[in-house]
Amino acid sequence: MAAMNMILYGNLQRRRPRTYRLKDFMHNNTFSDEDIRMRFRFSRQGIVFLTNLLRQDLQRPTQRNHALSVESQVLISLKFLACGSFQQVVEDVIGVDKSTVSRIVPQFCQALNRKKNQFIVFPTTAQQKTEIKQGFYRMAGFPSTTACIDCTHVRISCPHEDEKDFVNRKNYHSINVQALTDHNYRFLDVDARWPGSTHDHWAKKEISMDSFIFRVSAVKNHLDNNNNSIDDGLVIGDSGYALSRYLLTPYDNPVTPRERRFNRCQKRARSSVERSFGLLKARFPALRFGLRVDPIKACQIIGTCFILHNIAIMLNEDPFDDEEDPDDFEAEPYDGDDQNRGAIRDHIANTFF
Repeated sequence: MAAMNMILYGNLQRRRPRTYRLKDFMHNNTFSDEDIRMRFRFSRQGIVFLTNLLRQDLQRPTQRNHALSVESQVLISLKFLACGSFQQVVEDVIGVDKSTVSRIVPQFCQALNRKKNQFIVFPTTAQQKTEIKQGFYRMAGFPSTTACIDCTHVRISCPHEDEKDFVNRKNYHSINVQALTDHNYRFLDVDARWPGSTHDHWAKKEISMDSFIFRVSAVKNHLDNNNNSIDDGLVIGDSGYALSRYLLTPYDNPVTPRERRFNRCQKRARSSVERSFGLLKARFPALRFGLRVDPIKACQIIGTCFILHNIAIMLNEDPFDDEEDPDDFEAEPYDGDDQNRGAIRDHIANTFF
């Protein structure tokens, strides 16, 4: 009987040895540079930069033989951002449990988000502003522009709490992300903490959600206190934002040739922020496919992708072909009171167009 039990159940009692060894993507000639880039969205040189950047934050304080290296943690996290699925990461990276991956990715995101101010910087000096103004003028012929502003939606799975607040106009759950960009598609400011609903319980119904997010943002407070003239720099936005002394929106019903030329150039300059969102989601398809995590973790992951996007530009990483963003919404017209706010827009139109 004992022998029979050994035959029937002996194999069940043996535990497969756990291994923590990744495929040697970085140091194996089997994987070309393009293989690395397609799998992890960065080149070998970019991955080395990220590994060195996060080494002190991710180094394990242990002498265990199987502790994951910083390079391995970076590779696992980048692979997740490329697909948005813990399961697919497990399939592609040998010997790493799904639970391990789900623990590593948030730690990677937290470490990189702590370095946000090194890579996402709003222009404050005269030199920074002049460089961006010249770039926008070369791009679109629009004067004195230091940033473009817009929002994009990132799909998330159905949250357990406040579910209806996350349902947007296209009837799926999302996080609404506000960002400002320059002429080189770098993000200058990011606010990734709002539910995707068109009107939530904080906003008045006559105000578009995009305009509401801007009203309560730190960047608006900065602009209110520092941008008092055209020389201080202008921000370009669509018709969902309120016209102000520093935020220029298009004419709703352009009548004169100057107003129509103004709208054409303003739209051309504003396309930089739309292009930035397209490049971001092309590099990190997880943002396009959808994040199957709770909203708080989703916001951390989204912020991480924006930082990585700017790092990729800084390192001259090749971009991925962007497609039309399915999460690009037409602006909800701003219905607030714009009386006496159009003097600067009229001055720009009459002087430059």
